[in-house]
Amino acid sequence: MTIRVALASPSDVQEERDKVEEVINEINPLLDRELDLSLVLSRWETLPPEFNNGGPQAIIDRALAPGHADLFIAIFATRFGTPLPDGRTGTEHEFLSAYSAWLARGKPEIMLYFKRGPTTASSPALGPQFGSIQGFKDDVARLNMALWREYDAVPDFERMLRMALIEYALKNFCRSKASGPRPPNIEWFVKFVPQEPGLADLRVRDEVMKDLQNASGDRFLRLRDVALDSDSVMVEGEPEGYATFRQLIRAGGVRLAGPLEVLDVWRLNLSATDLVQPLYRADSHLLQVLVRKFNLSRRGSGVHIRVEFDRDSPAIWRREARVRVRQQLSEKQKRECQEEIDAVIEGRKDAFDFTDSDFPFRHANGGVLPIIQVGDKSYYCLFYREADVIGWNIANGGSDDSDELIDPQQTILRELREELIMVGPPSTNKRYTLFKGDKGAHNRPEYLKALDLWGRIVGNWPSLDRRRRHDVEADVEWENAPDFVTVLAGDYGTNEFCDVYVNITTRDCAIEVDRVAILRAPLDFRLLDGEVYGDTLVNRPIGLFDTRKFNTIEDLGPSAGEKEFEPDQVFYSGALTCEPFRDLVAKHLVRQRKARLVTEDQAAIWNIERHKLKLCPITRSIIKRRICAAASRG
Repeated sequence: MTIRVALASPSDVQEERDKVEEVINEINPLLDRELDLSLVLSRWETLPPEFNNGGPQAIIDRALAPGHADLFIAIFATRFGTPLPDGRTGTEHEFLSAYSAWLARGKPEIMLYFKRGPTTASSPALGPQFGSIQGFKDDVARLNMALWREYDAVPDFERMLRMALIEYALKNFCRSKASGPRPPNIEWFVKFVPQEPGLADLRVRDEVMKDLQNASGDRFLRLRDVALDSDSVMVEGEPEGYATFRQLIRAGGVRLAGPLEVLDVWRLNLSATDLVQPLYRADSHLLQVLVRKFNLSRRGSGVHIRVEFDRDSPAIWRREARVRVRQQLSEKQKRECQEEIDAVIEGRKDAFDFTDSDFPFRHANGGVLPIIQVGDKSYYCLFYREADVIGWNIANGGSDDSDELIDPQQTILRELREELIMVGPPSTNKRYTLFKGDKGAHNRPEYLKALDLWGRIVGNWPSLDRRRRHDVEADVEWENAPDFVTVLAGDYGTNEFCDVYVNITTRDCAIEVDRVAILRAPLDFRLLDGEVYGDTLVNRPIGLFDTRKFNTIEDLGPSAGEKEFEPDQVFYSGALTCEPFRDLVAKHLVRQRKARLVTEDQAAIWNIERHKLKLCPITRSIIKRRICAAASRG
């Protein structure tokens, strides 16, 4: 349905006139989606040049047709307009046309806005034009039929108008979308600035709910729960009400509900205690904070990301929660957001400000793309994942504690130590430590546990025996990278660092900080997967891929990840194997199911996956970034 909007005003409110068009363009997608409704604005500026015996006003009357519009908006500041031959101004003429139609048939609905300002007493230079406005207001007031709004500045007008247009649409057309059965009610959440007594006061709750009902347009919105410690409420109502209120909050049209200032509104339920905790409670577990806003911008030849969270931000601390977060989002949402992110990373756009409480990203993730150099050949070293994004992945994971949330570079180092064990052949006792002067870190209990578990699999192998092992520092070089990171974490502190790759994937809802490490390996070496889940080695196949296969972005295949990659060499269960990889990975899946490292549902997804040997999104992203960085260096 199309709603015609006629706009009238003198010439001194041009900025406000432009704002009317901006607001309509902004809210039209929401109205179209929720109400099958579209506002169409008529304003004289869009008319083509023309002659008319009745003069310019006749041309404007025919185009604007205020008496035939559905909605008439008039704006006044200090001028009343240019008088016509009959003594009335053009704006007054247009108002009277709309008012006469309203008296006759109840349409159009009329909205009057007056800008507050000096009076003629305080500013005589305003002259008779301003006096005419005062007279017009007096005339309208005597009708005792109108309620107008006054504003101080253009931003105030913009907020008033946005709210008024949405309320107009909800009041008149909320029930017009009847192409099928109405969707069921949903639960959504509103968070407020802490205030005493706040939601503990029943009168405050009543005021809050009344304002939420009015702003959302959902008269039947009801209170489901109150969280006194977090100053938030759970309500239940129609999806349209949630969409309306969320749009108003994001656009700045609503700031208060009752006496409380609104901080945020969201639908995603992150309150399940078995999966999600406030950050300060989840600390010291598998730890990823759910970031609901970040800024991504170009800086130099790379990008800069700025993320914010605090101790009350929701944080996941079980692996199952990652799947739950991903399942909340549609493929369309992910695709549209990824396009915005890629436009900045690829230099086609300067910046992207992300804010969406129903689309949280997992931070902090850190990872390493290892490059193994053997003689004059270089290989990407990737780990095969059979679940939760199937394909070839780098050595990566989430942070373990709040220190790593602030400094994901710690996660980068730990993940490489944790996932990649480099040793000599069974006939030697060499274990290679990957960071200079960091032997102590390689002797932490979690790493020694992995060596002990490997010893049970391969038997008598001195390199894995803590009593006979000889540690040797590996030759490791970290590649330079173009990106910058700023972490603002409230009470936890602030950190800034650079020389990394920022990788953001909407498919996995992850913000990740990665680096590339070149490991110069001896001629005779073995690679083992050091990741442990509970008391079980994950023992993923480790593939080596000649880097010369990835010289251009085209070598990566389509962005959808349809191209598959066979490794040049594979390490599995402590040995360099020549078994066809597809056969090996099928046997590996059987082992993972027996060890309960893969669920039956995950195995079923793996079986129907058409491109089992594709690159995971993070892997594809960092290799692509590395190719582009090399090209920019010439």
